[in-house]
Amino acid sequence: MMYKNVMNNVMNKVIHDKNYSTNAVALGVTFVGLINSSDFITSVGFFALSGAITNWLAVYMLFEKVPYLKGSGVIPERFEEFKGAIKVLMMSQFFTVKNIEQFIEIEEQGGEKF
Repeated sequence: MMYKNVMNNVMNKVIHDKNYSTNAVALGVTFVGLINSSDFITSVGFFALSGAITNWLAVYMLFEKVPYLKGSGVIPERFEEFKGAIKVLMMSQFFTVKNIEQFIEIEEQGGEKF
C-alpha cells in the first residue's frame, strides 16, 4: 500500500513538473539500456541524466540561497539590477524610433507581419 502511494506521488510530480519529466525520461532511457545490455543506450541515458541533474542544480542555485555557498541565490539578491538592465535592453534594442516607425508603416500598409 505504501509503495502505491509513493508511486502516485512520484507520477504526479512527473506529470505536473517538467523538471521531473526530463529526469524521469533520462532515468528511463538509462534503465532501458541496462535491461537490454546496450552500452550505447545506457551511455545516452547516463549522459542525459547527468545533464538533467546539472541543469536542475544550476537553476535551483540561481533562485535559492544555499547556506555557505557563495554565488547562490543571485537572482533574488540582484533582482532590481536585473529588472533595470532588462528595461534598458528592451528600450534600446526593440523600441527604437526606427523600429516603431517601421512597425507603424507596415500596419498602415495592411498589417503584414513585422
